[in-house]
Amino acid sequence: SPVYVEGDIETRVYNDSINGLVKNVPEICIRRD
Repeated sequence: SPVYVEGDIETRVYNDSINGLVKNVPEICIRRD
């Protein structure tokens, strides 16, 4: 499930099943409100 942070950056938090680590992948998203 995505975790939203400040601005137009969406951080996807997912569990790496291979390494057993939790990674944060920042993605730039365009939002029109």
